[in-house]
Amino acid sequence: MEQNKYDDSAFFESDSRMPRSQEGLSAAGGRPVLRVMLPGLKGKRVPDLGVVWMALPLY
Repeated sequence: MEQNKYDDSAFFESDSRMPRSQEGLSAAGGRPVLRVMLPGLKGKRVPDLGVVWMALPLY
């Protein structure tokens, strides 16, 4: 069974100091690149790709 890395206190502490953990989606590295690559999605239907991609329907 695979373990959840966030159960490891050292990993959780390190991850919680990363910019995306402190500043949210605006600090997530791939978000600006992805936004440029996507066509305008306003008024369109898009699939929900899960928690990792929860911001995708905003575009």
